[in-house]
Amino acid sequence: MLHWTVMLYPDREPYNKGAFRVSIDFPAEYPFKPPRVTFMTKIYHPNVDEKGQVCLALITTENWKPATRTEQGEQIKNSCPVQWLRRIKFSDAFPDVVDQRA
Repeated sequence: MLHWTVMLYPDREPYNKGAFRVSIDFPAEYPFKPPRVTFMTKIYHPNVDEKGQVCLALITTENWKPATRTEQGEQIKNSCPVQWLRRIKFSDAFPDVVDQRA
């Protein structure tokens, strides 16, 4: 399993006064199974449950498609976590949290 920890520093209200630690866990079966994305820092957002788990249809087992993967094969280890979050449309669901300029 590959694990990333990302710090997000939003530049838009209402989250711009905070920093948010996000955990991204890629299963051994990735890209055939989706990663698990969890906010480790408490956040109140409609796409995050009380445990910090991101609730996006795109990253559920039922909706995940291998084509959603970030890079070919092992190149994911060299990928930028913020770029990967954008690729799975994370920034569409969290435009107020993910800095578009990163």
